[in-house]
Amino acid sequence: MAPFRVVIAGSRQFSDFGLLCERLDALLANKLAQGFEVVVLSGACRGADALGERYAQERGFAVERFPAEWAAFGRSAGPVRNRSMAQACDAAVVFWDGVSRGTANMVSEAQAAGKPVRVVRV
Repeated sequence: MAPFRVVIAGSRQFSDFGLLCERLDALLANKLAQGFEVVVLSGACRGADALGERYAQERGFAVERFPAEWAAFGRSAGPVRNRSMAQACDAAVVFWDGVSRGTANMVSEAQAAGKPVRVVRV
């Protein structure tokens, strides 16, 4: 069975690890019960991305990091990275403050790729 690959992303100021764990445990319970191995895809930024990596490590899930390549792509690096993550994932869980443009772009890219997206407003 192929692993279930989930993007965990969001606002860089997000710091509520308890909320992140609560939401992700609930959202991933069905996949885990079905025997899926979970792989967390991370944009490798502070905030929600870093908390997602911590969550994965504490749960024994693999992490795939997608750092933005600023030197190669300049200001487009974030959207290029988000598109790569959206194409690689099965679903995305996004912790969004309603302001972050990068997080809004991640949501848009995942939706454009036809992937299910759960937005947790923080």
